[in-house]
Amino acid sequence: AVSSQRLLMSDGPNHGEKLSPNCAKEMEHHAELVSQDVRNDYRLIKACREPIRLKCKDEMKDKFHGNLLGCLEKNKLSLKGSCMKHVKDLQLVSLFDYKFNSLFLKACSGAVQTYCKSDQSGQDIKKKQDVMYCLRNQLNQPTPKSKEPVSDECKSQLRPNS
Repeated sequence: AVSSQRLLMSDGPNHGEKLSPNCAKEMEHHAELVSQDVRNDYRLIKACREPIRLKCKDEMKDKFHGNLLGCLEKNKLSLKGSCMKHVKDLQLVSLFDYKFNSLFLKACSGAVQTYCKSDQSGQDIKKKQDVMYCLRNQLNQPTPKSKEPVSDECKSQLRPNS
């Protein structure tokens, strides 16, 4: 999604300029790497060095590094300057495509594939808010015997502020 790559490049000299297909593909690849392990975003790690040291030390050591961004988000009131900007940028990118939110993806990918892969017109559902809406609706429906119910881990991601 080009709009998510534009968000990642929003502080660059060509703000608002449409990216070439190759650049957009590279930016999407970078966003996927960051979503899998936020330590791949060297600018975030550099900008948030102090908050990570003070508040998120254990999450930095955790094998599943999606928890680091979650820790920074929980402590966002104490974040300043470029650290806050980078955390907000990553939050915005994950709104455009749920796959860029590693905790949500880990918890809900099975349920998304089962219940919310595409909308009524057959288009893939990408926006996190649309996927969450679909999954929340599924929770209010009886689960077909041939399908797995939405997991408790995924349900916890569907709560407000997740």
